[in-house]
Amino acid sequence: MEINDIHEHHGVAFTLMVLGGIFDAYAYLLLDGSFASMQTGNAVFLIFSLARGEWAMIPRYILPLISFSLGIFVSRHIRIKGVSLPGSRRIGAVLLCEGMLLTLIGIGGEGMNHRIIAVLIAFLAALQVSTFDRVRGASYASTMITGNLRLAMENLHGRLMTGDREGGERARIYGMLILFFSLGVFLGAEGVRLAGIRSILICLPLLGGIYLYIRISSGAG
Repeated sequence: MEINDIHEHHGVAFTLMVLGGIFDAYAYLLLDGSFASMQTGNAVFLIFSLARGEWAMIPRYILPLISFSLGIFVSRHIRIKGVSLPGSRRIGAVLLCEGMLLTLIGIGGEGMNHRIIAVLIAFLAALQVSTFDRVRGASYASTMITGNLRLAMENLHGRLMTGDREGGERARIYGMLILFFSLGVFLGAEGVRLAGIRSILICLPLLGGIYLYIRISSGAG
């Protein structure tokens, strides 16, 4: 099985959407109302803070923006510089990086400044959304729903108005992506309520499952 077929599998995408929902719920509820992946929200709050002269609020929103941008840059660098490596190894490296940072946050987060944690979560979200951006050949965002919602409705329109069966299948997948993101938000909120900072460790079994699936399916396991 080719690596593109592996990491574009809808099961992988659904699991990543759960992770994306957990990231955003965790960041918003625990880390001063900042967002992990929805940088539009951080940008809006940043501009509000500037307009109101609330200078102390600026780092809360600008640091995740910078960290997310850096994560996109790093993911792109890995993709270009690692072009000679098997795809499973490149993707495995990203997953291992996510796992190590999540472990650091979950174990050492109690003594860590919340703004540092927000920066790390934003970086993780950027790595994920930039590395995993296609499902069954179609583009999607693995840490947010706005673009997925647009694509779901566009494909649903094609199915209803023109009878496009392929569009109907894509609409179904995008709808499922949105549902799994919502599940992730719910799990993230419940995790925060029950375990606080350490609740981010719930992501590790999900990452581990994706990693094992890709390694085994690529013949590396």
